[in-house]
Amino acid sequence: MRRAETPENPAELQQGLEKDFGYDAAMQELDEILAEIEDDTVDMDMLTERVHRASELVKWCKDKITKTQMEIEHIVTELDAAMSDTPVVQYPSGLEETLPGQTW
Repeated sequence: MRRAETPENPAELQQGLEKDFGYDAAMQELDEILAEIEDDTVDMDMLTERVHRASELVKWCKDKITKTQMEIEHIVTELDAAMSDTPVVQYPSGLEETLPGQTW
């Protein structure tokens, strides 16, 4: 995978990550950077740049996880609200013991 240059402006990084690739690609790039550092294949002159890029990727991934969690919680809250407006259906006793697809 070709690495994109790290933008100086964090807003440009955010736009670039969302436009160019998603969470999985960001994690893959982080893995590549870590492997370079662990294997001493990163040039000493590039080390600071690679660590900086890794830091920005980690921040972006963390933000992505937080936003996703908030979206899921919002959806669950909406579902809970919708379910509370729905009348409760009384099932025959022992239904929890029936097999899927079995009729009562």
